[in-house]
Amino acid sequence: MLVSLWMVSILLHFSSGCILSSTPEEVTGYTGGSVVLSCSCADVQTQRPALRWIFNPGPNDSILVPYEQQHSRYKDRVQELNSDSPGNLSVLFSQLTVSDSGLYRCEANGNDYNEIRLTVKGKFDHSLQIM
Repeated sequence: MLVSLWMVSILLHFSSGCILSSTPEEVTGYTGGSVVLSCSCADVQTQRPALRWIFNPGPNDSILVPYEQQHSRYKDRVQELNSDSPGNLSVLFSQLTVSDSGLYRCEANGNDYNEIRLTVKGKFDHSLQIM
């Protein structure tokens, strides 16, 4: 009986979905460069949750992921970083432009989300680094 209760508890835990872990609230990138927008489930997942990444959440938002709904301005610049972990919902955002600056939202299963503000600055000048 105790084993049955334990197994039901585990099944409920894994089937309850993804609760997102906290992520950095702000990320800085440089024009022409890349950044990772981090997002992940707090608990181990057996299945990948339904994922949406959007820019400028609201009535005029733009979709980054899923690819079938992706806005043309993100084509060939956004790549999911799920590797072998279905709970990793992060994306690699490449070829940044200043117009990419703004608020991004990672949504899991349509009921939990994290927001990240991306600031894109002019190209990083390596010659100004202090040795």
